[in-house]
Order: sequence, then structure tokens, then C-alpha cells
Amino acid sequence: SPWGEGRPGWHIECSAMSSDLLGSCIDLKAGGADLKFPHHENQMAQIEAHFNCAKCVSYFLHSGHLQIEGLKMSKSLKNFITVREALECYSARQMRFLFLLHRYHEPMEYSANTMSAAVDLERRFGAFELSFGARLREAAAAERAASSSGGGGGEQQRLVVKWSAEERELHSVLLEKQRAVDAALRAGIDTPSALKALEQLVRATNTYMQEVPGAERGSNLLQAVGR
Repeated sequence: SPWGEGRPGWHIECSAMSSDLLGSCIDLKAGGADLKFPHHENQMAQIEAHFNCAKCVSYFLHSGHLQIEGLKMSKSLKNFITVREALECYSARQMRFLFLLHRYHEPMEYSANTMSAAVDLERRFGAFELSFGARLREAAAAERAASSSGGGGGEQQRLVVKWSAEERELHSVLLEKQRAVDAALRAGIDTPSALKALEQLVRATNTYMQEVPGAERGSNLLQAVGR
């Protein structure tokens, strides 16, 4: 440039656009990991100099690159795949599991192996949703039947079942995994750890439903699991 070394035009266009829309302070700014320096560094310098402020961005989210067979996805390398092309081979839900299996700021590999893991995980969660939904419907039907056979005076009687050791164990796992998911998402949006905690809750719930087959048992607890 005529002002010295560097490419100020590359940064100033983003500085100008964001400042025009958001002013001197941006709550959250995202971009690829390769934009940390010099692009975002220069944007901060330009905005803070223009507005005479100390901090123009509160938080950055720098995402890792998508890799194809170990290389950064790039048109120039001819290893480019579009979302539409990926959806010809996999479902949107399977693709979401692929993203959840990786930290947002780390490189993500798109390959047959990584998609195989995502497909398997999506299958297991899908199977759980079917059996879990059936159990809740059975519990609702049992509750309706108990209510319809209520005593006199027009008052409906609810079937009350005390928690056994199995209910207490599942409730303990539910509370533990709720805390684990919350902690993982607060710790840099750690979706792999959150997903692992949900897997463990699914296994514990499956075990409970196998050991306690009665539809009327633990219906409120299972509804809490579903939430």
C-alpha cells in the first residue's frame, strides 16, 4: 500500500462494516482460526483507534478448519465438498452429530471414518428415542387407566408408586449428567464432553427400563430425563 507494508484494505472493509452496524463494541465475533492474526488483530487496532476505546470485541469464537483426508478443505487443492453434496450421502442429523463430536475451535476431519462414528452415534440415540417414547406412552396410558377407575365422590385417584433403589440410582445419574453437560458447555462449548455425558445418561436409562418393565414405574422420573 502507499502508506507502508501490509494490506490495510483487507481489514478496513470488515472494520467499517461491523462498526457501521454495531458501533464501537461487538459482543461476539466469529471467524476461522487463521483470522486470529493478522486480520482480527488489525480490525481491533483500527476500530479501537477510530473510536478511542480500550476493547472493541468482548469475545472471539475462532473455529477450526474443516479437513478432507488430513488437508484443509480448499478449492485450490480440489478437495472441496459442499453441504448439499454431503447430504447426498448422509442425513442432516448425522452431519450434526459429526460437528458435535468435535470441539468448535479444533480442526474437524470429514472422512469415512469420522462419519462412521457419527452415523453409529445417531443410530444409538435414534433407537433410544423410539424405546423411550414408547415407554412414556405406556406410562401415560397406565395413568389414564388408573384415573378413570377412581373412587366415589367424583374424585380421581392417582396411582402412587414409591421410588425403589433403581429409581434413586437413575435420579442420581440424571443429576450428575445434568451438571456434567452444563459444565462442559460452559467450558468453551465442549460439545464432545456434553455428548459423552448424554450417552451415559442414555445407557443408564436403558438399563432402568430393562430392569423395571412396569409402565407405571418412574414415569415422572422418565419425563425429567426426557427434558
